[in-house]
Amino acid sequence: MQREPDMDGLIECATAMAGALGVNSPNTDDARALLQRLLTTPQTEGGKEAWACLTMGIVTEVEVRNLLMAQCHTWLLHSAASEIQDGADLTALEAKFDRALYGRPAERIPGVDG
Repeated sequence: MQREPDMDGLIECATAMAGALGVNSPNTDDARALLQRLLTTPQTEGGKEAWACLTMGIVTEVEVRNLLMAQCHTWLLHSAASEIQDGADLTALEAKFDRALYGRPAERIPGVDG
């Protein structure tokens, strides 16, 4: 049985990403709303349903993690009030996102996840 994502852990990931990007930490409620929209909100309501897609085998764990990281990255930079020179290497955050999502490193599917 698939565990549920650790939303507080994912908010910590978004906060860590903000620090790596040099922007202000996100508002907790706004970050939670973004993450819930990506993971569980139905597509008919503007969400991505990434968690349901994962449990059905439509996407991989790495793809869900990468979706969250990319969306958080874009959201944080867009939310920043000043111009940002984005050159941050965020690969170190992959393990943090994996732990919050799966409680372990994401399972890589050979030929799919590289």
